[in-house]
Amino acid sequence: MKNLINLMLVVSLFAAVSCSGNDNGNENSAAVNPEGNSMMMSGSGAAKNFFDLKGLSPAVVSYTGESDAQKAAAEGTAVYFFAAVWCPTCKAAYDDIKLNSGKIPSGFTLIFVNYDTQRDLIKKYAVTYQHTFVKIDGKGKALKIWSGSRTVADILREAGA
Repeated sequence: MKNLINLMLVVSLFAAVSCSGNDNGNENSAAVNPEGNSMMMSGSGAAKNFFDLKGLSPAVVSYTGESDAQKAAAEGTAVYFFAAVWCPTCKAAYDDIKLNSGKIPSGFTLIFVNYDTQRDLIKKYAVTYQHTFVKIDGKGKALKIWSGSRTVADILREAGA
């Protein structure tokens, strides 16, 4: 019984540490990964606690609203990437996207969605965890939902691009 209680305490502590964010109230703050590199946007107007997409292909964008995403889908292929900076598999995908965003073909838009803040969109597509991709049509209907893609090539293949 004592071992079970100790195990429950360890699991609870791990969950609390894993789920805590870097929310120090400073919009200019950025998380630092183990290599010491910033992995979130910083500066005025930037999405706090999220991946830095500056300098990537124009095909990789932050979520700005459903109408923008639907427009991209009407003009080509649009895929939401529900991601969180604390998620190790999201980070792995982000690292590959940083290296290979130039390989994303014309007409394909990868839209990073902040898993920690976009609750309405998460509910709409019944997303149950981060590192989920949703391919949408021009009206916002989900055409395909999947998880686990860690490379641009995987994302393109799953999306049928």
